[in-house]
Amino acid sequence: MHALVEKMGRQIVRQGSKKKPHKQLILWDPREISKVLGHNLGTNQIHCLALHMCEMRRNLAISCINFLPLYNLKYLKFYKHLDDTDSKLQFVTEDNILPPDLELRLLHWDAYPLITLPFDLHLECLVELKFRYSNLESLWEGTPELGNLRRLDVTGSKNLKYFPDISMAKKLEDVSMNDCARLEQFPSQISVILFALRSSGTTFRCHSFSDFPLLTVLNLINLNLENIPSSLGKMHALEKLNFSGNDFKSLPRTMKQLQKLKYLDLHNCCKLEALPPLTQVETLILSNCINLQSLLELPNLLEDHGIHHLLELELDNCKNVQSLSHQLSHFTNLEKLDLSKHDFETMPASIKELSSLRTISLNSCRKLKSLEELPLSLKCLYAHGCYSLEGVTLSYGHYLEDFDLDHCFHLKLDILLITWSPTKSRSKKVPGCCFPESGMPNLCT
Repeated sequence: MHALVEKMGRQIVRQGSKKKPHKQLILWDPREISKVLGHNLGTNQIHCLALHMCEMRRNLAISCINFLPLYNLKYLKFYKHLDDTDSKLQFVTEDNILPPDLELRLLHWDAYPLITLPFDLHLECLVELKFRYSNLESLWEGTPELGNLRRLDVTGSKNLKYFPDISMAKKLEDVSMNDCARLEQFPSQISVILFALRSSGTTFRCHSFSDFPLLTVLNLINLNLENIPSSLGKMHALEKLNFSGNDFKSLPRTMKQLQKLKYLDLHNCCKLEALPPLTQVETLILSNCINLQSLLELPNLLEDHGIHHLLELELDNCKNVQSLSHQLSHFTNLEKLDLSKHDFETMPASIKELSSLRTISLNSCRKLKSLEELPLSLKCLYAHGCYSLEGVTLSYGHYLEDFDLDHCFHLKLDILLITWSPTKSRSKKVPGCCFPESGMPNLCT
């Protein structure tokens, strides 16, 4: 939201309550919230409470009693910077913090202190539920009505052992369970995902995703997944998928059925060897997939020219990809390419044919000796730490908007680095550029 619009909205809220916080529809000021909760001044007129805990000036001790007057509360958000370990929000008891019969639409509580949710929380009303970095060991029991739930985030809840039954959450769009290292079980009665803690030889397993056809975002990160079920292909609404940091060697071919999938993050999947057909994906992140050998299915290499929609490819530290130049030639729409930490001495030849390429990163390619025949579309060149790089050649009329050639100790400074069209100023001031430490290069036309 634009800052001016937000400021105007807050002024309207304050004017409507005659500047009496306990009568405001929405409370967001940490001082006002501390006053209302600390002195039990809450009323049924308060529908929304959003507290940035990092902005609190002093500690605030609260209990269920402080929330009792807020029986019309629909939106409750206690949030903080996730790297801020200290919380000024303290709890008098470990009983239920929230009063019964609250019909919350949004419940967001970072670093939630208790091991379970309030037992009488009305889950059927919730649209968004976030408990990042909480002390939760479980969420709820049984199979509750979750007909309105769209987003569920338990990121960093390291004590969470049992993931709840969400089979009734038919509108679920976004699930995040990153770094939930102790997850042992996902409810088997819906056969969605089964977890087993990776210790003493046990592994994390997935069985089926078929119960979530409306999910648009799925993050399963650093969970040591060894197999991905073919039912992933039934999640037809999926747009963003992050499987980074897992242990599978391949992905199901059914992923080609995910026509709405545009973003796929597989970085640090160190055992991944090959990819299924993914012509629909626009952003593909494969950083540190050190065993990856193929980006495409080899039998189809001669048939799929022009059908890929890939715009951004991060392939840094993927040194084992076979026939790299030939495989890259199939991504004719590519705009951004990262080939950092590769061992080639010359840039893959097919890159000169990528007529839409605007940015290339070749950082820490320590064996790279020369850069020639760069596509005219290229505007940004990053080759930091290419220790063996001796020359960079650009065609006449080709100019760069940004580049980094720092720590390229063998780079000859009399080479043609930048040329530009006659309409461009011949100034040596190129914003955002880094040159070798020995000095500025000569610029010539």
